[in-house]
Amino acid sequence: MLVFGKRGDYFYEDNAFHWLTLNSASRCSKIDRVLFHHRRARKGQTSFNFNQADGEAVVMSMEWFQQYTSLAKIGGYFPNVHRIGRQLFPETSIAKREEIDCLPPVAPTGVATTYYQFLIASAWIGQKQITRQMREKFFRRLDQVRHHWAAQKNVVVPSGYWQSLNGTVNVNKASRPKQIDLSIIMPTVNVADFIYDLLDSMYAQLFRPGFNFEVFVIDDGSTDETANILRDFADDHKHNFYFMSTGKSNGAGRARNLAIPLIEGRYVYFVDADDGYDFSALAEAVIFALENRKDLMVMPYSVKFVGPDSRKTKKTMIKSDERIWNQILEEEEVSHQEQKEAALGLINYPWKQLTSSKLMFDADVFFGPTKVYNDVQFHWMSIGASQNLHFYNKVVCTHRKFDSNIRGQLTEVKDSARMSLFPSLGMTQRALAKNGNFDGDEGEMIVFPQWRKFTNDLLTWAKKRVPDDLKGSYDRKSKHLLQVFDKNMTNRGELRTWPYWGERFAPPPIITP
Repeated sequence: MLVFGKRGDYFYEDNAFHWLTLNSASRCSKIDRVLFHHRRARKGQTSFNFNQADGEAVVMSMEWFQQYTSLAKIGGYFPNVHRIGRQLFPETSIAKREEIDCLPPVAPTGVATTYYQFLIASAWIGQKQITRQMREKFFRRLDQVRHHWAAQKNVVVPSGYWQSLNGTVNVNKASRPKQIDLSIIMPTVNVADFIYDLLDSMYAQLFRPGFNFEVFVIDDGSTDETANILRDFADDHKHNFYFMSTGKSNGAGRARNLAIPLIEGRYVYFVDADDGYDFSALAEAVIFALENRKDLMVMPYSVKFVGPDSRKTKKTMIKSDERIWNQILEEEEVSHQEQKEAALGLINYPWKQLTSSKLMFDADVFFGPTKVYNDVQFHWMSIGASQNLHFYNKVVCTHRKFDSNIRGQLTEVKDSARMSLFPSLGMTQRALAKNGNFDGDEGEMIVFPQWRKFTNDLLTWAKKRVPDDLKGSYDRKSKHLLQVFDKNMTNRGELRTWPYWGERFAPPPIITP
Protein backbone atom coordinates (compact mmCIF):
# COMPACT_ATOMS: atom_id res chain seq x y z
CA MET A 1 0.00 0.00 0.00
CA LEU A 2 1.22 3.50 -0.87
CA VAL A 3 0.54 6.25 1.70
CA PHE A 4 1.39 9.80 0.74
CA GLY A 5 0.15 13.34 1.23
CA LYS A 6 0.12 16.57 -0.72
CA ARG A 7 3.43 18.38 -1.08
CA GLY A 8 3.69 20.87 1.73
CA ASP A 9 1.97 18.70 4.37
CA TYR A 10 5.02 18.85 6.63
CA PHE A 11 2.80 18.73 9.72
CA TYR A 12 0.23 16.09 10.68
CA GLU A 13 1.23 13.79 7.80
CA ASP A 14 1.91 11.04 10.37
CA ASN A 15 -1.82 10.98 11.18
CA ALA A 16 -2.59 9.52 7.75
CA PHE A 17 0.34 7.09 7.98
CA HIS A 18 -0.80 5.86 11.41
CA TRP A 19 -4.45 5.29 10.52
CA LEU A 20 -4.10 3.98 6.98
CA THR A 21 -1.33 1.49 7.70
CA LEU A 22 -3.01 0.09 10.82
CA ASN A 23 -6.37 -0.29 9.11
CA SER A 24 -4.80 -1.94 6.07
CA ALA A 25 -2.86 -4.49 8.10
CA SER A 26 -4.23 -8.04 8.23
CA ARG A 27 -2.37 -8.75 11.49
CA CYS A 28 -0.98 -6.44 14.18
CA SER A 29 1.37 -7.40 16.99
CA LYS A 30 2.15 -5.66 20.26
CA ILE A 31 5.80 -5.90 21.34
CA ASP A 32 6.26 -5.53 25.09
CA ARG A 33 9.70 -3.96 25.07
CA VAL A 34 11.28 -0.59 24.22
CA LEU A 35 12.75 -0.58 20.71
CA PHE A 36 13.66 3.10 20.31
CA HIS A 37 13.87 6.39 22.18
CA HIS A 38 12.19 9.48 20.77
CA ARG A 39 13.94 12.78 21.49
CA ARG A 40 11.43 15.53 22.12
CA ALA A 41 11.64 19.31 22.35
CA ARG A 42 14.36 19.67 19.72
CA LYS A 43 14.21 22.83 17.62
CA GLY A 44 12.08 22.13 14.59
CA GLN A 45 9.69 19.83 16.44
CA THR A 46 6.18 20.77 17.51
CA SER A 47 6.98 19.97 21.14
CA PHE A 48 9.89 22.45 21.10
CA ASN A 49 7.46 25.34 21.13
CA PHE A 50 5.36 24.06 23.99
CA ASN A 51 8.23 23.58 26.43
CA GLN A 52 10.28 26.80 26.30
CA ALA A 53 10.00 29.13 29.25
CA ASP A 54 12.55 31.88 29.41
CA GLY A 55 15.40 33.86 27.92
CA GLU A 56 16.49 33.53 24.31
CA ALA A 57 14.62 30.26 23.94
CA VAL A 58 11.33 32.14 24.23
CA VAL A 59 12.30 34.38 21.32
CA MET A 60 13.32 31.42 19.17
CA SER A 61 10.17 29.57 20.09
CA MET A 62 7.97 32.51 19.10
CA GLU A 63 9.77 32.82 15.78
CA TRP A 64 9.15 29.13 15.15
CA PHE A 65 5.54 29.56 16.21
CA GLN A 66 5.00 32.40 13.76
CA GLN A 67 6.62 30.45 10.95
CA TYR A 68 5.08 27.02 11.40
CA THR A 69 1.83 27.34 13.36
CA SER A 70 0.46 29.95 10.98
CA LEU A 71 -2.80 29.42 9.10
CA ALA A 72 -0.78 27.88 6.30
CA LYS A 73 0.58 25.14 8.55
CA ILE A 74 -2.56 24.24 10.50
CA GLY A 75 -4.17 23.78 7.09
CA GLY A 76 -2.03 20.64 6.69
CA TYR A 77 -4.15 18.90 9.32
CA PHE A 78 -7.41 18.87 7.38
CA PRO A 79 -6.51 17.13 4.09
CA ASN A 80 -4.84 14.38 6.11
CA VAL A 81 -7.78 13.68 8.45
CA HIS A 82 -10.21 13.90 5.52
CA ARG A 83 -8.08 11.40 3.61
CA ILE A 84 -8.26 9.07 6.61
CA GLY A 85 -12.05 9.38 6.69
CA ARG A 86 -12.35 8.64 2.97
CA GLN A 87 -10.29 5.46 3.41
CA LEU A 88 -12.15 4.30 6.52
CA PHE A 89 -15.64 5.05 5.23
CA PRO A 90 -15.66 4.98 1.41
CA GLU A 91 -18.52 7.04 0.01
CA THR A 92 -19.97 4.59 -2.47
CA SER A 93 -23.24 2.91 -3.37
CA ILE A 94 -24.69 -0.10 -1.58
CA ALA A 95 -24.26 -2.01 -4.84
CA LYS A 96 -20.50 -1.79 -4.41
CA ARG A 97 -20.52 -3.03 -0.81
CA GLU A 98 -18.97 -6.38 -1.77
CA GLU A 99 -16.15 -4.65 -3.70
CA ILE A 100 -14.69 -2.77 -0.76
CA ASP A 101 -13.35 -3.45 2.70
CA CYS A 102 -15.06 -0.62 4.52
CA LEU A 103 -13.59 -1.26 7.96
CA PRO A 104 -11.47 -4.02 9.49
CA PRO A 105 -13.50 -7.02 10.64
CA VAL A 106 -12.37 -6.56 14.24
CA ALA A 107 -14.51 -4.11 16.26
CA PRO A 108 -15.60 -1.89 13.31
CA THR A 109 -17.78 0.34 15.49
CA GLY A 110 -14.88 0.72 17.89
CA VAL A 111 -12.63 1.91 15.02
CA ALA A 112 -15.24 4.44 13.91
CA THR A 113 -15.73 5.72 17.46
CA THR A 114 -11.96 5.97 17.98
CA TYR A 115 -11.62 7.99 14.79
CA TYR A 116 -14.25 10.43 15.97
CA GLN A 117 -12.61 10.67 19.40
CA PHE A 118 -9.36 11.42 17.58
CA LEU A 119 -11.06 14.38 15.85
CA ILE A 120 -12.31 15.68 19.19
CA ALA A 121 -8.86 15.29 20.76
CA SER A 122 -7.35 17.34 17.93
CA ALA A 123 -8.72 20.44 19.66
CA TRP A 124 -5.27 20.87 21.23
CA ILE A 125 -3.99 22.14 17.89
CA GLY A 126 -6.46 25.03 17.94
CA GLN A 127 -5.78 25.78 21.60
CA LYS A 128 -2.06 26.25 20.85
CA GLN A 129 -2.58 28.89 18.15
CA ILE A 130 -1.18 32.30 18.99
CA THR A 131 -3.96 34.51 17.59
CA ARG A 132 -7.70 34.48 18.12
CA GLN A 133 -8.30 34.50 14.36
CA MET A 134 -6.23 31.34 13.88
CA ARG A 135 -7.87 29.57 16.83
CA GLU A 136 -11.39 30.34 15.67
CA LYS A 137 -10.64 29.34 12.07
CA PHE A 138 -9.23 25.99 13.17
CA PHE A 139 -12.18 25.18 15.43
CA ARG A 140 -14.75 26.09 12.78
CA ARG A 141 -13.08 23.87 10.20
CA LEU A 142 -12.72 21.06 12.75
CA ASP A 143 -16.43 21.37 13.45
CA GLN A 144 -17.15 21.10 9.72
CA VAL A 145 -15.08 17.92 9.45
CA ARG A 146 -16.81 16.33 12.44
CA HIS A 147 -20.25 17.20 11.12
CA HIS A 148 -19.31 15.94 7.66
CA TRP A 149 -18.63 12.41 8.87
CA ALA A 150 -21.45 12.41 11.43
CA ALA A 151 -24.07 13.46 8.86
CA GLN A 152 -23.11 11.22 5.93
CA LYS A 153 -26.00 9.12 4.64
CA ASN A 154 -24.42 7.36 1.67
CA VAL A 155 -21.36 5.92 3.38
CA VAL A 156 -21.18 2.14 3.54
CA VAL A 157 -20.62 1.41 7.24
CA PRO A 158 -21.29 -1.49 9.61
CA SER A 159 -24.77 -1.95 10.98
CA GLY A 160 -25.43 0.30 13.96
CA TYR A 161 -22.48 2.60 13.27
CA TRP A 162 -24.43 5.83 12.79
CA GLN A 163 -26.57 5.20 15.83
CA SER A 164 -23.41 4.83 17.89
CA LEU A 165 -21.75 7.91 16.41
CA ASN A 166 -24.80 10.16 16.50
CA GLY A 167 -25.12 9.46 20.18
CA THR A 168 -21.88 11.34 20.79
CA VAL A 169 -22.27 14.30 18.44
CA ASN A 170 -24.86 17.00 17.96
CA VAL A 171 -25.68 17.18 14.25
CA ASN A 172 -28.26 19.93 14.65
CA LYS A 173 -27.50 22.57 12.01
CA ALA A 174 -28.60 25.32 14.37
CA SER A 175 -25.51 24.65 16.48
CA ARG A 176 -23.13 25.44 13.64
CA PRO A 177 -21.50 28.82 13.04
CA LYS A 178 -22.93 31.17 10.43
CA GLN A 179 -22.67 29.67 6.94
CA ILE A 180 -20.17 31.29 4.58
CA ASP A 181 -21.29 31.40 0.95
CA LEU A 182 -18.00 32.15 -0.83
CA SER A 183 -14.30 31.69 -0.17
CA ILE A 184 -11.86 33.63 -2.36
CA ILE A 185 -8.23 32.48 -2.66
CA MET A 186 -5.64 34.78 -4.23
CA PRO A 187 -1.85 34.35 -4.49
CA THR A 188 0.20 37.54 -4.93
CA VAL A 189 3.67 38.34 -6.27
CA ASN A 190 4.79 41.95 -6.69
CA VAL A 191 1.35 43.47 -7.32
CA ALA A 192 1.68 46.57 -5.15
CA ASP A 193 0.34 48.71 -8.02
CA PHE A 194 -2.93 46.73 -8.24
CA ILE A 195 -3.66 45.00 -4.96
CA TYR A 196 -5.33 47.67 -2.83
CA ASP A 197 -7.72 48.78 -5.57
CA LEU A 198 -8.58 45.14 -6.30
CA LEU A 199 -9.37 44.37 -2.65
CA ASP A 200 -11.28 47.61 -2.20
CA SER A 201 -13.43 46.78 -5.23
CA MET A 202 -13.90 43.20 -4.03
CA TYR A 203 -15.21 44.22 -0.61
CA ALA A 204 -17.39 47.03 -1.97
CA GLN A 205 -19.13 44.70 -4.45
CA LEU A 206 -19.44 41.58 -2.28
CA PHE A 207 -20.86 43.21 0.83
CA ARG A 208 -24.61 42.71 0.54
CA PRO A 209 -27.39 41.60 2.93
CA GLY A 210 -27.47 37.87 3.55
CA PHE A 211 -24.24 37.16 1.64
CA ASN A 212 -21.17 36.04 3.61
CA PHE A 213 -17.67 35.66 2.23
CA GLU A 214 -14.06 35.22 3.32
CA VAL A 215 -10.79 36.05 1.58
CA PHE A 216 -7.41 34.30 1.72
CA VAL A 217 -4.39 36.10 0.27
CA ILE A 218 -1.06 34.27 0.12
CA ASP A 219 1.95 36.44 -0.69
CA ASP A 220 4.40 34.27 -2.59
CA GLY A 221 7.70 36.05 -2.02
CA SER A 222 6.98 39.62 -3.15
CA THR A 223 9.94 42.00 -3.12
CA ASP A 224 7.92 45.22 -3.43
CA GLU A 225 5.37 46.69 -0.99
CA THR A 226 2.71 44.04 -1.63
CA ALA A 227 3.11 42.25 1.73
CA ASN A 228 3.01 45.51 3.72
CA ILE A 229 -0.18 46.59 1.94
CA LEU A 230 -1.76 43.23 2.69
CA ARG A 231 -0.80 43.35 6.38
CA ASP A 232 -2.44 46.75 6.73
CA PHE A 233 -5.56 45.50 4.95
CA ALA A 234 -5.66 42.44 7.21
CA ASP A 235 -5.56 44.65 10.32
CA ASP A 236 -8.67 46.47 9.11
CA HIS A 237 -10.62 43.34 8.06
CA LYS A 238 -9.93 40.74 10.74
CA HIS A 239 -13.46 39.35 10.60
CA ASN A 240 -13.03 37.67 7.19
CA PHE A 241 -9.57 38.37 5.73
CA TYR A 242 -6.69 35.92 6.16
CA PHE A 243 -3.18 36.91 5.17
CA MET A 244 -0.40 34.34 4.73
CA SER A 245 3.16 34.66 3.50
CA THR A 246 5.39 31.94 2.08
CA GLY A 247 8.59 33.97 2.54
CA LYS A 248 9.93 32.85 -0.82
CA SER A 249 8.34 32.13 -4.18
CA ASN A 250 7.05 28.57 -4.47
CA GLY A 251 4.57 29.14 -7.28
CA ALA A 252 0.88 30.05 -7.37
CA GLY A 253 -0.24 26.41 -7.13
CA ARG A 254 1.46 25.73 -3.84
CA ALA A 255 0.34 29.10 -2.50
CA ARG A 256 -3.31 28.27 -3.27
CA ASN A 257 -2.91 24.81 -1.73
CA LEU A 258 -2.02 26.38 1.62
CA ALA A 259 -5.46 27.98 1.84
CA ILE A 260 -7.70 25.30 0.30
CA PRO A 261 -7.93 23.13 3.47
CA LEU A 262 -9.09 26.18 5.48
CA ILE A 263 -12.01 27.34 3.35
CA GLU A 264 -15.47 27.42 4.94
CA GLY A 265 -17.42 28.82 2.00
CA ARG A 266 -19.88 26.61 0.16
CA TYR A 267 -18.11 27.70 -3.04
CA VAL A 268 -14.53 28.73 -3.75
CA TYR A 269 -13.25 31.09 -6.44
CA PHE A 270 -9.59 31.61 -7.37
CA VAL A 271 -8.46 35.14 -8.18
CA ASP A 272 -5.26 36.23 -9.94
CA ALA A 273 -4.16 39.53 -8.44
CA ASP A 274 -3.20 41.20 -11.76
CA ASP A 275 -6.59 40.64 -13.44
CA GLY A 276 -9.84 42.60 -13.25
CA TYR A 277 -13.14 41.26 -11.87
CA ASP A 278 -16.83 41.98 -11.71
CA PHE A 279 -17.41 40.79 -8.14
CA SER A 280 -21.10 41.66 -8.28
CA ALA A 281 -21.44 39.14 -11.11
CA LEU A 282 -19.49 36.64 -9.00
CA ALA A 283 -21.91 37.06 -6.08
CA GLU A 284 -24.84 36.52 -8.45
CA ALA A 285 -23.15 33.37 -9.77
CA VAL A 286 -22.80 32.02 -6.22
CA ILE A 287 -26.48 32.70 -5.52
CA PHE A 288 -27.47 30.95 -8.76
CA ALA A 289 -25.27 27.95 -7.91
CA LEU A 290 -26.77 27.70 -4.42
CA GLU A 291 -30.34 27.92 -5.65
CA ASN A 292 -29.77 25.31 -8.38
CA ARG A 293 -27.38 23.10 -6.41
CA LYS A 294 -24.59 23.22 -8.99
CA ASP A 295 -21.27 21.76 -7.91
CA LEU A 296 -19.25 23.59 -10.60
CA MET A 297 -20.05 26.56 -12.84
CA VAL A 298 -17.98 27.60 -15.84
CA MET A 299 -18.06 31.30 -16.73
CA PRO A 300 -16.92 33.24 -19.82
CA TYR A 301 -14.19 35.86 -19.58
CA SER A 302 -12.77 38.75 -21.56
CA VAL A 303 -9.17 39.56 -22.41
CA LYS A 304 -7.52 42.97 -22.13
CA PHE A 305 -4.09 43.67 -23.58
CA VAL A 306 -1.86 45.97 -21.52
CA GLY A 307 1.03 47.49 -23.43
CA PRO A 308 2.17 50.06 -25.98
CA ASP A 309 0.73 48.25 -29.02
CA SER A 310 -2.46 50.17 -29.78
CA ARG A 311 -3.59 47.51 -32.27
CA LYS A 312 -4.25 45.14 -29.38
CA THR A 313 -7.19 46.23 -27.27
CA LYS A 314 -9.85 43.97 -25.80
CA LYS A 315 -11.52 40.81 -27.01
CA THR A 316 -13.99 38.31 -25.66
CA MET A 317 -12.06 35.09 -25.10
CA ILE A 318 -9.20 33.03 -26.49
CA LYS A 319 -10.48 31.69 -29.83
CA SER A 320 -10.50 28.01 -28.80
CA ASP A 321 -12.61 28.82 -25.72
CA GLU A 322 -14.89 31.11 -27.70
CA ARG A 323 -15.66 28.28 -30.14
CA ILE A 324 -16.63 25.95 -27.28
CA TRP A 325 -18.86 28.60 -25.69
CA ASN A 326 -20.58 29.39 -28.99
CA GLN A 327 -21.28 25.71 -29.56
CA ILE A 328 -22.83 25.35 -26.08
CA LEU A 329 -24.97 28.49 -26.46
CA GLU A 330 -26.26 27.42 -29.88
CA GLU A 331 -27.78 24.22 -28.45
CA GLU A 332 -31.27 24.42 -26.98
CA GLU A 333 -30.66 21.56 -24.55
CA VAL A 334 -27.23 20.37 -23.45
CA SER A 335 -26.78 17.24 -21.34
CA HIS A 336 -24.45 17.04 -18.35
CA GLN A 337 -22.08 14.79 -20.30
CA GLU A 338 -21.95 17.28 -23.19
CA GLN A 339 -21.26 20.14 -20.78
CA LYS A 340 -18.52 18.16 -19.03
CA GLU A 341 -16.85 17.31 -22.35
CA ALA A 342 -16.99 20.98 -23.38
CA ALA A 343 -15.66 22.21 -20.02
CA LEU A 344 -12.72 19.80 -20.12
CA GLY A 345 -11.79 21.29 -23.51
CA LEU A 346 -11.48 24.83 -22.11
CA ILE A 347 -8.11 26.38 -21.25
CA ASN A 348 -7.26 25.52 -17.65
CA TYR A 349 -7.54 29.05 -16.22
CA PRO A 350 -8.61 28.69 -12.56
CA TRP A 351 -10.69 31.90 -12.57
CA LYS A 352 -12.99 30.55 -15.32
CA GLN A 353 -14.96 28.50 -12.78
CA LEU A 354 -16.79 28.58 -9.47
CA THR A 355 -16.33 25.30 -7.58
CA SER A 356 -18.22 23.68 -4.72
CA SER A 357 -16.03 23.25 -1.63
CA LYS A 358 -17.68 19.87 -1.02
CA LEU A 359 -16.47 18.74 -4.44
CA MET A 360 -12.98 20.04 -3.60
CA PHE A 361 -12.80 18.11 -0.35
CA ASP A 362 -14.55 14.93 -1.46
CA ALA A 363 -12.44 14.53 -4.62
CA ASP A 364 -9.24 15.74 -2.90
CA VAL A 365 -8.78 18.53 -5.46
CA PHE A 366 -5.60 20.61 -5.25
CA PHE A 367 -3.28 22.44 -7.61
CA GLY A 368 -0.06 20.85 -8.82
CA PRO A 369 3.23 21.72 -7.07
CA THR A 370 5.08 22.91 -10.21
CA LYS A 371 5.47 26.63 -10.89
CA VAL A 372 4.31 26.20 -14.47
CA TYR A 373 1.26 24.07 -15.38
CA ASN A 374 0.08 23.85 -11.75
CA ASP A 375 -3.52 24.64 -12.78
CA VAL A 376 -3.71 21.54 -15.04
CA GLN A 377 -4.37 19.30 -12.04
CA PHE A 378 -7.05 21.61 -10.60
CA HIS A 379 -8.86 21.91 -13.94
CA TRP A 380 -9.03 18.18 -14.64
CA MET A 381 -9.66 16.96 -11.10
CA SER A 382 -12.48 19.41 -10.40
CA ILE A 383 -14.31 19.08 -13.72
CA GLY A 384 -13.71 15.34 -13.78
CA ALA A 385 -15.40 14.99 -10.37
CA SER A 386 -18.35 17.28 -11.17
CA GLN A 387 -21.82 15.72 -11.16
CA ASN A 388 -23.91 18.85 -11.80
CA LEU A 389 -21.93 21.21 -14.03
CA HIS A 390 -23.36 24.36 -15.62
CA PHE A 391 -22.21 26.93 -18.21
CA TYR A 392 -23.15 30.27 -16.60
CA ASN A 393 -23.14 33.00 -19.26
CA LYS A 394 -21.97 36.06 -17.32
CA VAL A 395 -18.43 37.46 -17.44
CA VAL A 396 -16.66 37.67 -14.07
CA CYS A 397 -12.95 37.94 -14.99
CA THR A 398 -11.16 40.28 -17.37
CA HIS A 399 -7.83 38.57 -17.95
CA ARG A 400 -4.98 41.02 -18.52
CA LYS A 401 -2.26 39.99 -20.94
CA PHE A 402 0.73 42.22 -20.30
CA ASP A 403 3.43 43.29 -22.69
CA SER A 404 6.60 41.45 -21.57
CA ASN A 405 8.35 44.80 -20.96
CA ILE A 406 5.68 45.72 -18.41
CA ARG A 407 5.06 42.49 -16.50
CA GLY A 408 6.18 38.90 -17.07
CA GLN A 409 3.60 36.09 -17.15
CA LEU A 410 4.00 32.32 -16.95
CA THR A 411 2.36 31.73 -20.32
CA GLU A 412 5.35 33.46 -21.91
CA VAL A 413 8.03 31.43 -20.10
CA LYS A 414 10.57 29.88 -22.49
CA ASP A 415 13.13 28.19 -20.24
CA SER A 416 13.77 24.90 -18.41
CA ALA A 417 10.59 25.39 -16.34
CA ARG A 418 8.71 24.09 -19.39
CA MET A 419 10.04 20.60 -18.57
CA SER A 420 7.79 20.54 -15.52
CA LEU A 421 5.04 19.68 -18.01
CA PHE A 422 5.86 15.99 -17.53
CA PRO A 423 5.50 15.70 -13.72
CA SER A 424 2.42 17.92 -14.02
CA LEU A 425 0.77 15.58 -16.54
CA GLY A 426 1.95 12.54 -14.61
CA MET A 427 0.54 13.63 -11.27
CA THR A 428 -2.74 14.69 -12.84
CA GLN A 429 -3.12 11.44 -14.77
CA ARG A 430 -2.43 9.32 -11.69
CA ALA A 431 -4.94 11.33 -9.67
CA LEU A 432 -7.63 11.00 -12.36
CA ALA A 433 -7.07 7.25 -12.58
CA LYS A 434 -7.01 6.87 -8.80
CA ASN A 435 -10.33 8.73 -8.48
CA GLY A 436 -11.90 6.52 -11.12
CA ASN A 437 -12.41 9.34 -13.63
CA PHE A 438 -11.32 7.09 -16.51
CA ASP A 439 -13.79 4.35 -15.52
CA GLY A 440 -17.36 3.70 -16.64
CA ASP A 441 -19.14 5.08 -19.69
CA GLU A 442 -18.33 8.70 -18.85
CA GLY A 443 -14.65 7.92 -18.35
CA GLU A 444 -14.41 5.85 -21.52
CA MET A 445 -16.43 8.15 -23.80
CA ILE A 446 -15.56 11.60 -22.41
CA VAL A 447 -12.78 11.99 -19.84
CA PHE A 448 -10.11 9.67 -21.24
CA PRO A 449 -10.43 10.77 -24.90
CA GLN A 450 -10.42 14.42 -23.85
CA TRP A 451 -7.38 13.83 -21.62
CA ARG A 452 -5.46 12.18 -24.43
CA LYS A 453 -6.33 15.00 -26.84
CA PHE A 454 -5.34 17.61 -24.25
CA THR A 455 -2.01 15.87 -23.66
CA ASN A 456 -1.21 15.75 -27.38
CA ASP A 457 -2.15 19.39 -27.90
CA LEU A 458 -0.20 20.57 -24.86
CA LEU A 459 2.91 18.64 -25.87
CA THR A 460 2.80 20.34 -29.29
CA TRP A 461 2.17 23.80 -27.84
CA ALA A 462 4.85 23.58 -25.16
CA LYS A 463 7.59 22.23 -27.45
CA LYS A 464 7.89 25.62 -29.17
CA ARG A 465 8.73 27.14 -25.77
CA VAL A 466 11.40 24.61 -24.70
CA PRO A 467 15.07 25.71 -24.97
CA ASP A 468 17.00 24.06 -27.81
CA ASP A 469 19.39 22.23 -25.46
CA LEU A 470 16.42 20.44 -23.80
CA LYS A 471 14.47 19.49 -26.90
CA GLY A 472 16.09 16.04 -27.15
CA SER A 473 15.04 15.18 -23.61
CA TYR A 474 11.61 16.69 -24.26
CA ASP A 475 11.09 14.49 -27.33
CA ARG A 476 12.11 11.31 -25.47
CA LYS A 477 9.73 12.00 -22.59
CA SER A 478 6.92 12.92 -24.96
CA LYS A 479 7.38 9.62 -26.82
CA HIS A 480 7.31 7.69 -23.57
CA LEU A 481 4.17 9.44 -22.42
CA LEU A 482 2.30 8.66 -25.63
CA GLN A 483 3.49 5.04 -25.50
CA VAL A 484 1.94 4.73 -22.06
CA PHE A 485 -1.38 5.84 -23.56
CA ASP A 486 -1.14 3.24 -26.32
CA LYS A 487 -0.24 0.48 -23.87
CA ASN A 488 -3.19 1.22 -21.58
CA MET A 489 -5.93 2.06 -24.07
CA THR A 490 -7.95 -0.98 -23.00
CA ASN A 491 -6.79 -1.09 -19.37
CA ARG A 492 -6.95 2.50 -18.19
CA GLY A 493 -6.91 1.49 -14.53
CA GLU A 494 -3.20 0.78 -14.94
CA LEU A 495 -2.61 4.51 -15.37
CA ARG A 496 -3.01 4.93 -11.60
CA THR A 497 0.30 3.06 -11.15
CA TRP A 498 2.08 4.88 -13.96
CA PRO A 499 5.64 5.58 -12.69
CA TYR A 500 5.59 9.25 -13.70
CA TRP A 501 5.79 10.87 -10.29
CA GLY A 502 7.64 14.04 -9.34
CA GLU A 503 11.06 14.09 -10.93
CA ARG A 504 11.27 10.31 -11.27
CA PHE A 505 11.15 9.05 -14.82
CA ALA A 506 10.83 5.38 -15.74
CA PRO A 507 12.36 3.95 -18.92
CA PRO A 508 10.01 3.70 -21.91
CA PRO A 509 7.78 0.62 -21.84
CA ILE A 510 8.50 -2.19 -24.28
CA ILE A 511 5.79 -2.14 -26.93
CA THR A 512 5.43 -5.47 -28.74
CA PRO A 513 4.04 -5.50 -32.30
